[in-house]
Amino acid sequence: MLTAEWSLVFFTVIVQVAAGMLLAAETAKTTVCLETGGLLRLQAPIACGLVALGFISSGAHLGSPMHSLFTLFNVPHSPLSREIVAVGLLLAAAIALSYLRLKKGNEAKVLGIVAAILGIFAVLSMTRVYMVSTVPVWNNSATWLGFLGTMLLVGPMIAGTVFLYQAKGASDVDARPMFKVFSIIFAVGFALKLIGIPMSTAAFSSLSQLGLSSYSPIAGAGTALFITRLLLLIVGVGMFCKVVLGVQGDGRTPRMNLCACAALLVVMGELLDRAMFFGAYARIGL
Repeated sequence: MLTAEWSLVFFTVIVQVAAGMLLAAETAKTTVCLETGGLLRLQAPIACGLVALGFISSGAHLGSPMHSLFTLFNVPHSPLSREIVAVGLLLAAAIALSYLRLKKGNEAKVLGIVAAILGIFAVLSMTRVYMVSTVPVWNNSATWLGFLGTMLLVGPMIAGTVFLYQAKGASDVDARPMFKVFSIIFAVGFALKLIGIPMSTAAFSSLSQLGLSSYSPIAGAGTALFITRLLLLIVGVGMFCKVVLGVQGDGRTPRMNLCACAALLVVMGELLDRAMFFGAYARIGL
């Protein structure tokens, strides 16, 4: 079994994806001055649902979930407390943004920007939790690159899929400006992944030097899982690139299914990667 921490696997990936969705959608809404801005109304509610789902799944990690409230009293000194507060603020902003856009028809651009910033802050706070000196396989730059890469890579893919869903049947919609924004953020996320994967592989390999080879997720049968994770990433990224090139070529939007499949493959790869991340847990010293 890769890991007993599936609740944390889902929590970290889901919240990072939601933060990336908000960042991509709000950046597009702010920078693209077209009527298609109205086709970005569903991203915030979906991101809100994902953050809420992440919160619920994280509760499964706790023996007594209600005890998590006590962490609010240690924000200045505890990375875990700051993570909970940051994700809570993100959820509150996403709920308010969803309400204004769906019920009131208000664009709420300022609140959208605030929600996107809170999303980034939540991911940074989340990453800091795992920078623990007694867990050397986590305590390195690969963790930062991996978490930020998930946010920037997957978020635009799902935001783009939702945009294509909303634009379905609207032949007069030019998707090129929106997908230009999505593709830029996506490219940054993919670059972080390309840098981070070799670094995380080196961190996993270092467990053998510490006499902890049994914890390495890329040893033995884990090699096949690692290769599967890479294939999911490569195929998913390739499919999304095909969507982007197609949209940029003619501006039309009948590519929702391909975009959705691409996002699904990459999400599956990220979940597998995060399971390997938690499966490599090993403490040194106290």
